[in-house]
Amino acid sequence: MSYSVSGKLSELIFVRLDKGQDLLQAIKDAAREHDIKAGVVIDITGSVTKARVQKFPGKSHSENVRIEVVELEGPLEATGHGIIGMTEGSGGIGEYKDGEPYVHVHIVVTSADQTICGHLMPGTLVRSHLDVSHFTIVLGKAEGVSLKAAFKTTEDGKGRIYHDLQPT
Repeated sequence: MSYSVSGKLSELIFVRLDKGQDLLQAIKDAAREHDIKAGVVIDITGSVTKARVQKFPGKSHSENVRIEVVELEGPLEATGHGIIGMTEGSGGIGEYKDGEPYVHVHIVVTSADQTICGHLMPGTLVRSHLDVSHFTIVLGKAEGVSLKAAFKTTEDGKGRIYHDLQPT
């Protein structure tokens, strides 16, 4: 059964990134700077010199298949979208610390030879021919909604992240 809450976008934030900047860290930094506790990554538009993407391997998906991180050297065109929330839980979750922005972004990167889609990982670097980059992200800040990345241990003993949605 699905669960939904309703809120409003209260602010749109446009961020031009710098050449060589880590894309995931830039989104987290902007979320922190603009105090986004629940929001969306509306758009990612630009190119990257290097992409790190977490994806399923090429075989059929099952619960026992390990997810892999692939690294691609650019230049690559990049586009993406996602959600922003807060991390909640004892000690944080993975690379996230309790009370810090949680960013879940799906990214597509493409070159003349291949296209890859998956989770944006640290180490994806902004590309630009100029010192002033054209790489821009658009974030939306939501009000009336609380989105928290929480951690739950399943019956098989594995820990899983889930999105705890609540009205505020």
